Amino acid sequence: MNFQPSQEIRFAVVMYGGVSLAIYMNGIAQELLRAVRATSDLPDADLSGTELIYRELGQRLGSRIVVDILSGTSAGGLNAAFLAKALANSNKNLDALQKMWFEEADISKLLNDYGSEPRRFPTGPIKTSLLNSRRMFSKLLDAFRAMDHRSQRDKTPLADQIDLFLTATDLHGLAAPIHLADSAIEEKVHKAAFHFAFDPALGSNHFHFDYNPMLAFAGRCTSSFPVAFEPMRLTDANLTPELRNKYEPFFANYLALGVDDWDTRPFADGGYLDNKPFTYAIDAIPHRETTVPCQRKLLFIDPSPEQPRNSHAGPVSFLTNAFLAFHTLPAAETIRGDVDAVNARAGLQRRLRALLDRAVNNRSASAFPGNRNDYPELDLAETVQRFGEAYAPYHHLRVFAVTNWIARLAGIEEETVRQWRERHFSPCRTVGKQTENRFLFLYDMDFRVRRLRFLRDRVDHQRAALNQQLRRLRVAKARLESPLESPLRGIQGIDEFGAALAGQMSDLLRSTSATVHRLLQDDSHLWDFYHRFEDHDMVTFPVMESAGVKDLTEVQVYRVSPSRKENLAGSAFFHFGAFFSRSWREHDIREGRLNGAARIIHACLAAPGDASLRAELTRRAHNIILSENPLPKTAGPRIWQVIAWSLRAAAILVRMFHGLRSRRR
Repeated sequence: MNFQPSQEIRFAVVMYGGVSLAIYMNGIAQELLRAVRATSDLPDADLSGTELIYRELGQRLGSRIVVDILSGTSAGGLNAAFLAKALANSNKNLDALQKMWFEEADISKLLNDYGSEPRRFPTGPIKTSLLNSRRMFSKLLDAFRAMDHRSQRDKTPLADQIDLFLTATDLHGLAAPIHLADSAIEEKVHKAAFHFAFDPALGSNHFHFDYNPMLAFAGRCTSSFPVAFEPMRLTDANLTPELRNKYEPFFANYLALGVDDWDTRPFADGGYLDNKPFTYAIDAIPHRETTVPCQRKLLFIDPSPEQPRNSHAGPVSFLTNAFLAFHTLPAAETIRGDVDAVNARAGLQRRLRALLDRAVNNRSASAFPGNRNDYPELDLAETVQRFGEAYAPYHHLRVFAVTNWIARLAGIEEETVRQWRERHFSPCRTVGKQTENRFLFLYDMDFRVRRLRFLRDRVDHQRAALNQQLRRLRVAKARLESPLESPLRGIQGIDEFGAALAGQMSDLLRSTSATVHRLLQDDSHLWDFYHRFEDHDMVTFPVMESAGVKDLTEVQVYRVSPSRKENLAGSAFFHFGAFFSRSWREHDIREGRLNGAARIIHACLAAPGDASLRAELTRRAHNIILSENPLPKTAGPRIWQVIAWSLRAAAILVRMFHGLRSRRR
């Protein structure tokens, strides 16, 4: 029996770095994929294991679980990339990645010596990294290709949109301008991120097999832990000219600044500067449209939790001060600001929803504004007579917001667009000029989006049809804003740009309005909502605009982490521990699955009254995971294996040292 949900629980997932703790995070990624599959439209017969628990959870809540935004760094970036591809491909599992961790993530194969197959993966006469970097890229590429079985390609994806952000560090830095009041200066930007998108409506699928080399490259870059792996350049992937051109959009910020060496720049581990990549996920959340009521969760995976304690203040020695300045404090990246920002936004969203509900409930049905077709021809004074004195500041704010949007689209100063607007449009009736209402009618796409959201959230029977029109507007807006694919790209001059933009938007907005009118014409209640939308927008838009809030969907933040980092084998030996023994890797995968299942269930059943059901489902899920992953016979590597690893690592370092000396000579 297929599952038919009436609402969604959408997860944005942030995965931290952690070297061999990638193996623990893989267990969490497996459970996230299982939860999404279980609450999709797959038949019961296609599900097994903990998927049956998640289906029961979804049926009890009437909810579908969706993962549509992923952001990762280093070890977390690798797992985020594989999970994103599995969701886009509708893969049954993450076996390709688990197999790679179990069979290839052993120190005997990773070390940059004879054990890492140097004939197949040559690294040059001088060793520049402790581990074989070329072999790592090849194994990642093989694992991505293993997910592209022909039988998977025609299946329905497990999300309608997916955004994946993998952080990296540009070691050379990108010289980018900063505009000051009277001049511009440049600074080097070393933070970088590769954005992969899946959006069939936009014709975008960066998880198609053509993009496997780019995914493997980004994965290798984000996980280039210093000393262990060397940085990577795109040219090291030995791409065909066709693929090189295909991957240009991933370096759009370089191309926009006229930088032509983007494919030869070395990129290193994303954790150098951005080990906890919250910002990308937070910024992507407001740009999601859903066809059913939605809850939004942000799940961050911290594989190595610290347990700080306040210590007694005392004098700081010279050496301690130096160590804090050069190592400890720069690496102490906190998430307090990101989480506080999410929580503050959630509080504002709750207040705005209450404000909007009050405005809706207290609206005056007798104040119907009459014919809307004459709106573009009214000047500001006439519009104020229709909507009241509060309309004037609201009108000016909309005009300023649209002016700013056009300036960003055209890539020119806002002042230039303002002067163009004032030459052609006026708030008062002026000979030779059109009204500012006409300006808003032609260019204010965001107003249409807000109005459709407002209607969609208050109906059931027309929700899917209204959401289809919302997606049309979103797709058109995204294409206009695309730096490399916009139909307006290359148009010079603000007059030509303004005319072209109006032409691009006119047919779309006209057809959208006609469709919405057709949907509402037999429902006087909704028709009243549609025509009175300005009453509500005047209340909420100024606050949302000033606070940078795109919609009113509250985001709840949850953390997935071991209770103590000592519980993971991977936390030993500077986070390289899981590379020593397969039994350690199996242990950490199991821990990841146990922690992941518990937190997914908790996030979906967060109400205090759900405690007993939450405990019951968690217990059953844990029993299944333990039966599928029994305790290994041995707890880990023997001491002689650790000693042997240390001796081999020392030998590699000696060889690297001698190689560097010979190069200097």
